[in-house]
Amino acid sequence: MTQPVPASRLRLLYRLQQVDTDLARTEERLSALDPGDALRARLQEAEAALAAAKEDLAARQSRTRDLELELQSSVAKRKRMEEEMYSGRVRNPKELAAMQEDVAALGRHSRHLEDIVLSLMEEVEALQDRGRTLTDEAAAARMDLERHVEAYQHEQTALTAALEDLRRQRPEVVATIDEDLLRRYDRIRERMGPVAVAAVRKGVCEGCHVAIPEGRVRRLAEEEDLLLTCERCGRILVLPE
Repeated sequence: MTQPVPASRLRLLYRLQQVDTDLARTEERLSALDPGDALRARLQEAEAALAAAKEDLAARQSRTRDLELELQSSVAKRKRMEEEMYSGRVRNPKELAAMQEDVAALGRHSRHLEDIVLSLMEEVEALQDRGRTLTDEAAAARMDLERHVEAYQHEQTALTAALEDLRRQRPEVVATIDEDLLRRYDRIRERMGPVAVAAVRKGVCEGCHVAIPEGRVRRLAEEEDLLLTCERCGRILVLPE
């Protein structure tokens, strides 16, 4: 299909297509930007794990201190009872036997406390090591997030500025295009998607990637005042400068 159209209008129409294409791509890139939700979640998990480890460590350290005090008290009590038992002041056999049983019980209790304290000390040491590891992981996650957010904000600012510039350009280009040609452009876009004007490169329509007959390509080169459409997809054809 052919129709006489000033060459400058085709160039302007192609310029409008380029602006619309850049607009769509920029909007897509802007909407696809990753604000860092996954990294933020990773940091929150790392900080939560670190806080839980610190709480667990504090509880076990407190428990260890309490048991150490109880152990000291038990050892001191046993020592006093042994001193009293061997002082010679207690002569009643039954009373001595009862004291011996108490001393033995205190000894067993002390050993039990020692075992628990040793076990808690090992757990405390393991938790301290885990705390250092979790601290490093949280610091690394925080650094990764900060770097990502910085890059995200930089890219967002650049894309927003580019989008605003393209939105400013579009009405300026539209104002220079014949209304009938613009309506045709809009109708093709409604039917074919965002691309209504397709460049012909190496004899191929960039809209549908189908080869354009050599005669039509030659006409585009020789008769720039003609509006040609692709026989396959119906898009307006133009040879890029």
